[in-house]
Amino acid sequence: MEQIKILLVDDEEEFVTTLSDRMQIKDLDSEFVLSGEKALSSLADQLPDVMVLDLKMPGIDGIEVLRRVKKEYPQVQVIILTGHGSDQDKKSSEDLGAFGYFVKPVDLDALIGSIKNAYKFKIETYGMDNLMKSKEFTTVSLKKKWSFRNKVSDLSKKVDQYQEAITFAQADQHEHARKVLETKPVEKTPGKLVVVGTESDFSNDIITYALEMAHRMEFEIVALNTVPLSCKTPKLFSSTWKNLCEEFRTLSTANSKDFQDRAQKEGIKFTHAVDFEETDNALEKLRATYQNINLVIEAPEAPAAAPAVSTTKQKSQPRQGFLVYAMS
Repeated sequence: MEQIKILLVDDEEEFVTTLSDRMQIKDLDSEFVLSGEKALSSLADQLPDVMVLDLKMPGIDGIEVLRRVKKEYPQVQVIILTGHGSDQDKKSSEDLGAFGYFVKPVDLDALIGSIKNAYKFKIETYGMDNLMKSKEFTTVSLKKKWSFRNKVSDLSKKVDQYQEAITFAQADQHEHARKVLETKPVEKTPGKLVVVGTESDFSNDIITYALEMAHRMEFEIVALNTVPLSCKTPKLFSSTWKNLCEEFRTLSTANSKDFQDRAQKEGIKFTHAVDFEETDNALEKLRATYQNINLVIEAPEAPAAAPAVSTTKQKSQPRQGFLVYAMS
């Protein structure tokens, strides 16, 4: 697993230097800055996985840093570490999206445990900046019991190959590998992110999450509404089933309009697909159609397999509850 990148932000130089040294001893990759201004400016060059942030600092204080980080770089997980906190500070920090809150003096093992949990949450929610470097993310993404799971072995081999080439090139340890990457660029085809709706609808939370991920990874979006209905099987009451299928298609198309409008405003290519299959079968068909589907996002509980069309908005799932799957 790639080493966690940690940025410590504290105006007390002696304290933050000591804390950084202790983390280095624990084999954690930590750097530090001494002000909120420097913390924000450093993010333009390199994003940490986890930021450990003091609240009381001259200039831009920790609350303002937290607010800007979660707005502009939501994948960066922020843990508050303060010597002058209050219950209100803790509440404000949590409301703004802080992953954890500690008061000085802090137990180092407890802080490191929180950092590791924050990193795990980041990977499961946002993935890596480079998916090919994340074996752990691939493993997490293949936990679902579906037909693509038997491809985990082949996918792991591909991950290993990409990981080796990227590591050699970045570390400049193998000149030949670096030249291969520079002189033989792979023609990039935009990847696709499939977003599975809840029957005929998409919650606001999953739309927001999908747009963030598509924008960050330069993916196109395929929004999928699917429900297991026997629309093509002639049988008794077939006209009723046909009407139900047409109603589902019409309702799904209408409900996807907001998703499409938001995607277009952000310059993200959007396609809407409607199917009448179990989710796994519908995804297999999409994979055969598009070939270059990279990820699938859906709520943790699959839609109920019943021939019913609901116009009621589904209850939004918390962001950390979304399932993210890799597709080879």
